[in-house]
Amino acid sequence: MTRFAKGLLSAAAAAALLCGCILPASAAEAEEEARVLQYETAEPVSAVTANVENVELIMQTGRTDKITVESSADAKGEFDYCFSVEDGVLTVDVDAVEPEEFYSRETDSSGSVARTKYVRTYENTVTVTLPEKTYASLYAEVDNGSIGFTGVEADALRAEVKNGTVEVQNVKADTVQTNIVNGSALARDVTAGTLRTEVGNGKIKFWDVTAGTLYAHMKTGNIGFDHVNASVYKCEMTTGNIEGTLTGDQAAYRISVDLDWNWAVSSLEDQPGDGSGKSIDFHVHLGNVDVSFTA
Repeated sequence: MTRFAKGLLSAAAAAALLCGCILPASAAEAEEEARVLQYETAEPVSAVTANVENVELIMQTGRTDKITVESSADAKGEFDYCFSVEDGVLTVDVDAVEPEEFYSRETDSSGSVARTKYVRTYENTVTVTLPEKTYASLYAEVDNGSIGFTGVEADALRAEVKNGTVEVQNVKADTVQTNIVNGSALARDVTAGTLRTEVGNGKIKFWDVTAGTLYAHMKTGNIGFDHVNASVYKCEMTTGNIEGTLTGDQAAYRISVDLDWNWAVSSLEDQPGDGSGKSIDFHVHLGNVDVSFTA
């Protein structure tokens, strides 16, 4: 049974849980107008799990005692929705059902049609707004699209994307983990005990981040730092550069920079540190290291 068929059966079997909690769209709703679907609950929640397809997912906090999940710009019912709360866990499941389809034509200088392209697109934004508190777990997975965590606090925060972006901003958590196959990851104004970011192809950016341990792993792309302060750095790059600025006392760190490429250069030199336990380990197979410390 397909995931879509399961969604239809579960929706029919649990209409009281799902359909009864979706606030109706306006009476003016028509085929060419955007549908706005909203789920609302006052049940206590300690964790959130979101699994969505081909959308922009935003998870944020607000000055509210209720949880809302809003989906907009779904013009023709191109998505299948399932929302529920069980054992203190909010589950958000949005599947792409039918994309918008259109043709685009490109012409040459003579006006003749040079190429016709068939395009299938999805456009949707799902916004989860939570009451302000510390959550045990916040987890989001998107096949193709983006994930944004803004202003949330959690023991554990995790984001997974196949193709797209993850932005974690103004977040406090014990652990923050981001996994992207192709795309970009941004951590800005983040305080974490452990910050782990893995990207296959794309880029990683850390901006105004404070962490106990910072892990970054990338196959192809760029790892950038902008005023980052961590006790332990462990970064590995296959093809690309590690660059930017770190804060703190450079002399306190044990530094080890391993460059496999014979012509690679590094602005940091190996040093033993002061024995405080702070360390920097950078390994680059094909690329350079251009990292400096600022006061």
